[in-house]
Parts: sequence; C-alpha cells; structure tokens
Amino acid sequence: MPIFALANAGVVFGDDIWADATSNVALGVAIGLLVGLMIKFKLVPMPPGVTYKHLLGLGLISAIGFTMSLFINELAFTPLGAIGDVYISQAKIGIIIASLIGGLSGFLPYPYQIR
Repeated sequence: MPIFALANAGVVFGDDIWADATSNVALGVAIGLLVGLMIKFKLVPMPPGVTYKHLLGLGLISAIGFTMSLFINELAFTPLGAIGDVYISQAKIGIIIASLIGGLSGFLPYPYQIR
C-alpha cells in the first residue's frame, strides 16, 4: 500500500485504536473485503490450468480496493451524523487491515507457483 494512501486515509492512531480495530464495523469491513470478494468466484467456470490456490491468491489481492472502499465508506456513513463519524473511522481501520492482509497473503502463494 503506498505510504501517501495510508497517510491520506485520515485514520487517527490514538489510544482507542484497538477498540476501533475490533469493532463490529471494522471487522465486518475487513472480513467482507477479504472473504466476500472470493465467494463471487463461484459464478464463473475455472480456466484450464487454474487451481483453487490461484483463485485464493487473486481473491486476497482483490481485497486491496482501498480507494473505492474509502469512497463508499464516506457515502454510507456521512448521513448518520456524529455516530457516522465513528463508523467512518472504524471502517477506515478495517479497510487498512484488509488491504494489508490481502496484499501480503495474496502475494505469498505466487513465488511457489512459478516453478
């Protein structure tokens, strides 16, 4: 994840970062980005030579939809007022967590597939 994207995400790393990171909103966003996108792969037939390990890696890499996730997050929670600001902050943390986990874990299976 580019440093400028992380810096411009607007997440405040304060004393309550752990509470925000384990909130229902943050966990829901992170799990939705990591697992929800992979579930959709059942809708198309697998190309020849592609294994489920390949799909798992691609599904995890697809969790890196950082910019669009932040945009939809703002649209969804802004109308809620003050509580929406809390949800926005928690969802941003979930988006960052999912992007980091998705990027790292999606990259790991590929060096072993080249051989």
